[in-house]
Amino acid sequence: MVRNPDSRIFGAATAAHPLAPEVIRGHRRAHLPPPFQQRSAPMKVNVYVTLKPGVLDPQGKAIHHALEGLGFGGVSDVRAGRFIELDVADGTSDADLDAMCAKLLANTVIENYRIERP
Repeated sequence: MVRNPDSRIFGAATAAHPLAPEVIRGHRRAHLPPPFQQRSAPMKVNVYVTLKPGVLDPQGKAIHHALEGLGFGGVSDVRAGRFIELDVADGTSDADLDAMCAKLLANTVIENYRIERP
């Protein structure tokens, strides 16, 4: 077992411990990140999330009521939704984007989503 020369400062960490710095001839060697990997420019993806037909939309009703109160009587119905803009790697597949939406961005029980790559 190799004793860390800085153990009085950092505790009794040893080189065998996965969180301790490596000790080589009494010197700590920094853990360096993997070599720099060149990344491509991110690609924009737009995701539109809307409520399914038949699902009550209290936010849409509130907007409709407010518009009528402001004198805009030509609006017959309002459905509110969400717009999400993602910056993804150029190689991101449609299947991955679909999984992101289905697992996190939309509640697929009551919401629909549409993915657009501008």
